[in-house]
Amino acid sequence: VWDRLGASLQARLLRVEARIELHQNRNTYQATQLADQANRLVPDEPDDGLQAMLTFYASGPEAALAVVSASGTLERDNLRAAFLLELGRIEEARAVLDQIDIQYNPTAETFRLRALLSFVTGNVEQARLAAQRA
Repeated sequence: VWDRLGASLQARLLRVEARIELHQNRNTYQATQLADQANRLVPDEPDDGLQAMLTFYASGPEAALAVVSASGTLERDNLRAAFLLELGRIEEARAVLDQIDIQYNPTAETFRLRALLSFVTGNVEQARLAAQRA
């Protein structure tokens, strides 16, 4: 069955598996192997989000931020905001989240990040509201 799937679909499935390995098992080696396999299948379709998360686990938030430094997709911008929060760069994270509100339809992840930002800045009520929206 696997061989009947197109390269693009195979790559997407490998990347899902890589994310599972990374987030649930913290297995950066296996996740990297799966991501590399996906990239070989479709080198013109990079997954910056997955690469940023692999970089985060391997080298920390500053290095991961460099992977998603330019805006471009909702996932990239959510990750930028998350890494900025991780680094304590609160106002930069707020600016990214504000831009997301203008540019995209925020997702549950965006609202979770907004809740974290509100909590970190001492606005517990706003944090609660954003968490409920998530």
